Amino acid sequence: MIKKKRNERERKLTQELMLLFLTSFTVAVLATMFFVSRRFAAYGWVLEHEIFTDSREEYMDWLKETAPSYRMDQPEIYMPVFEEKADIYTWLGIYDEDGQYQEGFFPEVLDSPFWGSWVWSDSDIAAQGMETPVETEIEFQDGTARVQIMSYQSLKFFSLYYLMVAAADGMAVFLPLLIFAHRRMKYLGNLRAEITVIGQGDMEHRVTVKGHDEISALAVELDNMRLTLKNSMENERKVHRDNQELIRAVSHDLRTPLTALNGYLEILHRKKGRAEDYPAYIQKCLEKTEEIRNLSDKMFEYALVFENTGEIIMQTWNPSMFAEMVKEMAEELSVQGIPVSFSQGELPETVWKANPFLIRRLIWNLGSNTERYGDRTRTTDIQVYVEGKTLKTVMSNGMGKEKQTVGSGIGLKSAAKIAELHGGSLLCGKTGEEFVAELSLPLR
Repeated sequence: MIKKKRNERERKLTQELMLLFLTSFTVAVLATMFFVSRRFAAYGWVLEHEIFTDSREEYMDWLKETAPSYRMDQPEIYMPVFEEKADIYTWLGIYDEDGQYQEGFFPEVLDSPFWGSWVWSDSDIAAQGMETPVETEIEFQDGTARVQIMSYQSLKFFSLYYLMVAAADGMAVFLPLLIFAHRRMKYLGNLRAEITVIGQGDMEHRVTVKGHDEISALAVELDNMRLTLKNSMENERKVHRDNQELIRAVSHDLRTPLTALNGYLEILHRKKGRAEDYPAYIQKCLEKTEEIRNLSDKMFEYALVFENTGEIIMQTWNPSMFAEMVKEMAEELSVQGIPVSFSQGELPETVWKANPFLIRRLIWNLGSNTERYGDRTRTTDIQVYVEGKTLKTVMSNGMGKEKQTVGSGIGLKSAAKIAELHGGSLLCGKTGEEFVAELSLPLR
């Protein structure tokens, strides 16, 4: 559900690009329609400011000088000369004294398949009405003719005009896309630089998140990966420190019974002391051997629990079964001579998942801790109850004065790890001479 909502909030990169393209394309189409509709006004402005000039006046002067060399009734002789002298945009018409058309030629540019096509016909015809034709009389050998000259230079203007409109359209469509792509690529470059910083060991460096597309989602996942790696490294360091402390504590705990065991065996080997004390020395040796065995068992259990990287096998349980197991542990403490007060609250018939073997180890580790370090002259209080959706067990007892030195704590560490594997917690603390352990297990 969370992933679905997150995907709904994310705008896909493809959708963003498509939306941007459609918007840019619409703007380009509207701009094209506007500029095309204003093309004649733009051409009029160009003519008004004489930005485009033609050679009609110079051509007319040349005609006046050249025409007297030819006869008007011999167009096959003078027309090729007149046409060759004109530029490619010039139109020429020759009329007699009665106004009858005699000869002329169209501009060379219209012979081009492109410039002479219908694409330019509308613009050219409309533009011709905006220009004033040049008219004059020229003298031939055999008479006077009236000459009219027009320029199709509008084709030159409109080619540049439409080229500028097309360039503007291209910029309107592609420039936003290029800017968008540049920003996202720049963001990718920044992500690469940040990942390099993290890769060099700076796990405190946060990955910058910008936008709501797939690249931003990638940045979020990279930052989550950074946090995961950071937590993993911190946990590794913590486990390493805890293991170092555990090794020192276990070494101390092993040295104490081994020293005593060595002493008793030395006495027996050298047959020192009174012979009637030998059975007591042997019993002491057995006790120290049992103490070393118990400690090695706990170390094995600790390694088994902490190195369990797989998923533990759960079985269906209920709070009453758990309370019965705690009650068995309390009865065993009573058998060992420790006064116990056991109370059980009202427990629901809620079904929950747990690993019976590990839960039993957890409970008996708490009992073993009480048996080893508890004050046997004071009552150990054990309570089992449900608070909300959490099954709780609270044990409190006094600490024996002769046992208040800190041990390895390997049993409590294993118990805390087992609680963690079940999604719960084990909190232990000392207040003066009182030791309290609070176990919380979620009913799920």
